[in-house]
Amino acid sequence: EINWEALLEDYSDINLDEIVKPQPFTWGISSIDSKIGLFDYNKLIIVPWEAGSWKTTYTIQMAMENARNWMKVAYLSLEMGAKWLVVATAKKAAGIEMQTVVWKAVPISDTQKQLFADTVKEMTQLENLTLIGYAESLTLKSFEKELERLAVEYDLIFIDNLWFIGRTDSRSETELTPLITECCMNIRKNHRISIVALTHMTKGSEKQEWP
Repeated sequence: EINWEALLEDYSDINLDEIVKPQPFTWGISSIDSKIGLFDYNKLIIVPWEAGSWKTTYTIQMAMENARNWMKVAYLSLEMGAKWLVVATAKKAAGIEMQTVVWKAVPISDTQKQLFADTVKEMTQLENLTLIGYAESLTLKSFEKELERLAVEYDLIFIDNLWFIGRTDSRSETELTPLITECCMNIRKNHRISIVALTHMTKGSEKQEWP
C-alpha cells in the first residue's frame, strides 16, 4: 500500500508553477515568432491599423494557430455576425471579391471554391476556437460583463474592434478609449489571460498618443 502522506511530504518543497508553465501564444506567423518571440499570458495587445488593412484576416489566422496549439480561443466580432465573419474570411483566403456569390459565379475557379470551402470548414469545426458575433453595439457595461464571462473559460480573447464599444453610451471616443482599455487591462490581470484588441486608426490619428 502506498503511503500518500509521506510521498506528498517528500515533494512539499517543489514549486509546481515553475514546473508546469503555461505554453506561450503564437503570433500566427512563424517568421514573426522568430523575430520578436512568442507572448505569454496576462498581456493586452492593441492592433491599430486603418480600415481595409487585413487586420481581421491576420488576427483570425492568429486565433486559429493558437487554437491548433490547444489554446482555448474566443474571437469576438463587434463589426459583423459570426456567419459573415466566416464567409468574409474564407473569401479573402480564396481571393474572391466580397460581393461575389461563391456557388453561382462562373469566373470562380474550382481551386478557389475548394479553398473557400476548406476555410469555412476549418473555421467552424476547429476545436478550441469559438467565433462570436454581435448584432448590436455593446455598451461599455455590457462589454465588460461579456468579457468577464469569457475570461473564465478562455486563454486568449480577440476583440474586433474596440471602436464599436460604447457607441450608444453618449460619450466621446476620447472619453471611452481609456475606459475600454482599463476594462481590458483589469480583466486580463484578474484572470491571467491575454487579449488581442483591434481598433481603427484613421490618418488623422497617426500622431495622437494612445490614451
